[in-house]
Amino acid sequence: MAGWLGSYVTETPYIPNFSASQSPAHLALACAIAGVHWAPDREALTILDLGCGRGGSLLALAAANPGWTVVGLDYNPAHIAEAREMAAEAGLANARFLELDLIGLDEAAAAAALPEADVVTLHGMWTWVSDPVREGILAVLRSRVQPGGLVMLGYNALPGWAGDLALARLMREVARHVPGPADARAATAFAAAQALHGVGALALRNSMVIQDFLGGGSAASFGWARYLAHEFLPESWRPAFPLDVAAEMGRAKLDFVGQVKLWRNFPELWMTPEQRKAVEALPPGVDPGLVQEMFGARQPLREDIFVRGRRPAAPEALGAMRLALARQPAQGVVQIDTGISKARLPPEVAEKLLGALAEKPRRLDELLPLAEGSGLAAAELATFLVSSHAAVPVWRENVSGAAQARSRKYNAMALERWGGELQEGSYAIGLAVPRLGGPLILSAEEGAIAMILAQAGKATPEPAAVARALIAAGLPVPPEEAEKIVAGVMRSMLGAWRGMGLI
Repeated sequence: MAGWLGSYVTETPYIPNFSASQSPAHLALACAIAGVHWAPDREALTILDLGCGRGGSLLALAAANPGWTVVGLDYNPAHIAEAREMAAEAGLANARFLELDLIGLDEAAAAAALPEADVVTLHGMWTWVSDPVREGILAVLRSRVQPGGLVMLGYNALPGWAGDLALARLMREVARHVPGPADARAATAFAAAQALHGVGALALRNSMVIQDFLGGGSAASFGWARYLAHEFLPESWRPAFPLDVAAEMGRAKLDFVGQVKLWRNFPELWMTPEQRKAVEALPPGVDPGLVQEMFGARQPLREDIFVRGRRPAAPEALGAMRLALARQPAQGVVQIDTGISKARLPPEVAEKLLGALAEKPRRLDELLPLAEGSGLAAAELATFLVSSHAAVPVWRENVSGAAQARSRKYNAMALERWGGELQEGSYAIGLAVPRLGGPLILSAEEGAIAMILAQAGKATPEPAAVARALIAAGLPVPPEEAEKIVAGVMRSMLGAWRGMGLI
């Protein structure tokens, strides 16, 4: 552990992580919405993932895109060993995983070890590491992000995490004095914090994590304990204000583009008119993004996109973006739940859009006339469809049978290795979909159902048969509920899965 000054948790592996925010298709849409040019060679991307963990998202990208080169870096040798095993078993020769210490890494060393990249992702790393590691990250970004390339940075942002600063410090202190592996020590420390919270510890009153736990948002599973260990035990854990993160990225000539969560780029969705007016009344030059965070602060992870050399997008770039149906929403309701407010498409507009997407993937300039009268521009329409999880961005129009077979082989392996672990902890899995150019994020149950249907070929089994196969696959689904779960998933997702080529 000396490389990260003994502060990072390495004795217990992190939960397999799957994130749509690392998908170039989603990043391309976010750039187009922001009016920023990004037009790489779609069949020959190079992607670096710093802090790749067990490799889930990166492996899905490699499986969906045989012409890409993907390279994952992590400090934990157990993570790297598992990711390499998965890549070898799935035949993903375009995926490499390196155990690398970023402390002391300069630009020359980064250039010698790593290829120049179209995209660099850091999902949940920046706010967990020490200053020497951050300097190594910046050396990689200065040296390896090619001009015009993108960086996706996921981090714990202030002021949202201000209420958990005391929780983190308390947990580190308690964990230091109890025996056992990191996850067990973290669970003991969290239990102690809960007890103090229960008798009125004011410093813990505004903890997001304790509030969510008490509200039933998390279960005391092995996955939860591991999350606590990796989240709060690193001594270097420091949530950061977005304005300060952007200043650090500026040291690598990176310009802010926007947020991965598309709805976060539209304050009118989560701020009242009075709040927006108050922000506008601030003295000229005050960064509005910093002030807006004071109103919409409660987000556990902020994900920002930066570009190395910001240029305006062509006027037609956004309209050319293509979307595919991801699921038929319940009662046809297309709604964004920001956690602060809810915004909904007019029912008649939602019906037209969902009907068109159910036929085939569509360009935004094809969909926009269907929303006539709603007052929505193309950027807002795309945000509604994607942020409501009704649609997903498409990366390519045509996919070969060989590419689909390659992805399905990886998907079956990922479910076999990680499905039970993810299902027990209520975490998502990302299945590789070549048409999307990356992972489709599903629950473990949904992923298992998709694989059962994929094995059935063109035939569509009855829900009862799929339910029996689901139970036989070993996912701990109650038998009396299995058929109902399967029927609901097939009703909302079967058509979408066929349309995007997942099955």
